[in-house]
Amino acid sequence: MEQQELQILPVTTPGKDEIPHAGQREGIEQDVSMVEERRKRSKVRLIAIITALFLSLFVSALDATIVATAAPTISRDLSSAAGYTWIGGAYLLANAASGPIWASLSDIWGRKLIMLVALALFFVSSAVCASAKTMQELIIGRAFQGAAGGGLILLVHVCISDLFSLRERSLLMGFAEGIWALAGGVGPVLGGLFASLVSWRWCFYINLPISGVASILVLLFLDIRHEHTSFLRGIRAIDWLGIVTFLACTLLLLLGLDFGGVLFPWSSPKIIVLLTIGTAMLFVFIYSEAKVAKYPLIPMALFKHATNVAVLSVVFLHGFVFIAGEYYMPLFFQSVLEASPLRSGLLLLPFIVTGALAGVGCGVIMHKTGRFRPIIWIGTLLLTIGFGLFIAFSATTSTAMAAGFVAIGGLGSGVLFEAPLIAIQSQVQQCDVASATATLTFIRNIAVAVSTIVGGTIIQNSMDGQASLLRDAGVPQHIRELLDGENALANVMVPSTLGSNPKWEYAAKQAFAYAMRNMWITYTVLAFLSFVASLFIKSAVLSTDHHKAIPKVAHGFWLEARQSTIQHDLNHVAEMVAMLSTGQEGLDGEFFEPTVRLRGVWIRRILSRHDGNHFSRELERRSLEFDATGCNVEAEAKIDVDNVACVVNHNISIVSVLELQQEADDGVRSHGLYKVGARFLVPDGVFITIPRDKVVIKTIDSFAAQHVT
Repeated sequence: MEQQELQILPVTTPGKDEIPHAGQREGIEQDVSMVEERRKRSKVRLIAIITALFLSLFVSALDATIVATAAPTISRDLSSAAGYTWIGGAYLLANAASGPIWASLSDIWGRKLIMLVALALFFVSSAVCASAKTMQELIIGRAFQGAAGGGLILLVHVCISDLFSLRERSLLMGFAEGIWALAGGVGPVLGGLFASLVSWRWCFYINLPISGVASILVLLFLDIRHEHTSFLRGIRAIDWLGIVTFLACTLLLLLGLDFGGVLFPWSSPKIIVLLTIGTAMLFVFIYSEAKVAKYPLIPMALFKHATNVAVLSVVFLHGFVFIAGEYYMPLFFQSVLEASPLRSGLLLLPFIVTGALAGVGCGVIMHKTGRFRPIIWIGTLLLTIGFGLFIAFSATTSTAMAAGFVAIGGLGSGVLFEAPLIAIQSQVQQCDVASATATLTFIRNIAVAVSTIVGGTIIQNSMDGQASLLRDAGVPQHIRELLDGENALANVMVPSTLGSNPKWEYAAKQAFAYAMRNMWITYTVLAFLSFVASLFIKSAVLSTDHHKAIPKVAHGFWLEARQSTIQHDLNHVAEMVAMLSTGQEGLDGEFFEPTVRLRGVWIRRILSRHDGNHFSRELERRSLEFDATGCNVEAEAKIDVDNVACVVNHNISIVSVLELQQEADDGVRSHGLYKVGARFLVPDGVFITIPRDKVVIKTIDSFAAQHVT
């Protein structure tokens, strides 16, 4: 029995037919240099990058709210009261649906290229909206604009996460929240200004210079590293089934919710079919993401941890609630307080300003303390209190009272933008930040899109219920028709035209106030549920170290027996195995090479510590064994168990796998040392994956470290 040394060889590039998985796309064909400290950037370049990102965020956030005060004018100008809800809804729905798709594309083809594509699409679709002659043209343009905006919002957060540590990004994302809030505040004011003094079309023309400048800065200065991926490989990596089923379920469900009780009764076969098929497609989407998709839009593993589920629940409920303040509060101002579009935008400023200040302040606090859980608790409580106060609004509400209550609601809304994002990013590896961010952004955006439809539906149905109030007040039939459910949202200025008859005026205002009260009650209940969900979030302290996304399989090195091979009686040769990386915060440069065992014969397992151009090696003596006997992995899959994963691109019958043991070790005590081993029936040079749901834990005490010839 002779013990042999193992040789660390240079990189061997995977075959051209192998497709990278979600966590690997950014790093495929890169070597171990990915774990080095991020390249030094000049202050000028950093300022230019941050400016480009914030301009992109500003213009996409601006378009979510700029139509809030201009929508009634747009509906009248294009002669389509029914299109009122979809002026904002089309943007927000496409915004929500597109986020995971942009994340997938940026993982495949790089952040910079996809960012430029999103900016170009936003530019063109804004021009389409500005020149629209019919409501149909406008809604189509808004849908493409929303799709581009969804990409910009997501990519800004992903780029910040790629460039900065958790502590640093908490501060920058606090400023990003300030930018978002600024856009949200300026949007209604600009929308009202354009609608009142110039033309509503300038709500979209204004995007052209802003997105143009952002495009130039991104083109010249954004330098996030990405290796080339061919077009065909990238196309094959996209989750097409997930995209189709997701779009189908969201469109069908939202159309059913929007039309139900307004255009058609809830018992109508059309509504039943829309809701039934939409629900069925939702289950198909979930099954596809969990069982079928190689590279899912939404990684289902993210939902296996209670903290992640709690954070994402808070995000969904917050997104559902806060948008009502921005989108429907101007409706209250214009209908009950008789404010012009411009003045209603100004009255919304307390909501936006307090939200911006709260967001920036929370970013500073997280940067200083490294803690996010108390901030989320406070935010959900303020959100509940603020929207609960809106229930008190009536036909006699004063402007001062409305402004004060709106300011309190803005506090809770602002606190909850970035803290949950930091919370979810603290729970995943750096290489999974893009997919986690995309999931969070998707959930928030779909909540926002659903909320605009649901909120409008509640108001429309409630206005139908106010017909008796208007009739008892003696309001004429032709005016009552303007205020029925289908037409009310496009005729919010009607109460201001009834000043000659105070009784009619009061009845019209009260009808709007009562209709909106039902909506505020719904949102207050949802805000309280967000507080309940926040109680299940675990505490954590944010790291001050930054590490680039490390591919779950580092293609930089292989292990090979120097003088002989080890051969199974089935003639499977185990000459090479891939080296794995933990990707754990604080452990950049620590790589762990698997051990191959065939019929009780062990190849020596080596810990390689990357230190510049040298590797120190020491023997590992303990591990945990995962018994996966009989499992057959077809095509590529992913395992992510306590931040370690690997991949396979061929059919392999797996004997068993040695998996993780966290153990204190000299030099890495702060985070523990993860040891990875494996034994397989392995052809030459194949990447290995063990699906997590196929393994069972079995402990062993020790193993021999000898190579037998």
